[in-house]
Amino acid sequence: VPAALQRLLESRPDEVAEVGDRLADVGAIDFVGNADSAAGAAEGALLYREAPRLPGAWFDSRSYLHGPMEALEHGRGIVIVGDESDDGIAAILAEVRNIDCVAVHLTTRPSEAAGSPVTAIAVPESEGRLVRAVYEMAVLQLLSARSAEKLELTSGKFRYPQPAVKIKQAAA
Repeated sequence: VPAALQRLLESRPDEVAEVGDRLADVGAIDFVGNADSAAGAAEGALLYREAPRLPGAWFDSRSYLHGPMEALEHGRGIVIVGDESDDGIAAILAEVRNIDCVAVHLTTRPSEAAGSPVTAIAVPESEGRLVRAVYEMAVLQLLSARSAEKLELTSGKFRYPQPAVKIKQAAA
């Protein structure tokens, strides 16, 4: 896992930068994942709210098709996390290819044709959901950090105090 993660973090930095820059220019981002990638979608929405301060939400692929997708249009973005073998992801991708929005697909099996409006970013195959989530979240960290940089925001520093959510050290 560490070696695969290192290769992932070092691969295609120009593409990640370009996608992060395009996501920084949208008004809101939807993060959609299948059952195996729901954690990645949820983390992406949180990362983008905290670092580049862009509003967004996460949905499982089936729920997204039942209404939330109606808000997807020009000026908004979508990050699809999971493989097209999931019929919910496949249906979303089929529609997204016809919408003029910023679209990113994190998948183990990139299948986008040259010139597709969807930018596919490959994540390594894994033995299970937990390891796959690590790979997906690593890419989402890079994308959100790049978007924050483009917007001249400091990633990792909160504007508002968070004393109620900090865990106190246990007495020794």
